[in-house]
Amino acid sequence: YQVAPAGPERDAMLDGAENRVRIERKRYDEAAAAYNAIVGGPMAGIAARLFGHPERMPLSNEVERW
Repeated sequence: YQVAPAGPERDAMLDGAENRVRIERKRYDEAAAAYNAIVGGPMAGIAARLFGHPERMPLSNEVERW
């Protein structure tokens, strides 16, 4: 995007990229929240630990670095 000349086309490309990132973060947060709700139960939490799954998935705003 940096090599593209400044103008409305580049702005539209950047807006589209930002929108795609926003949508994927929302999808990730929804999936992480669903996982956390399932694993939050006592039996599911034990099963997750037995199989090496994380006890909790962080939401996108809790992750410092991707």
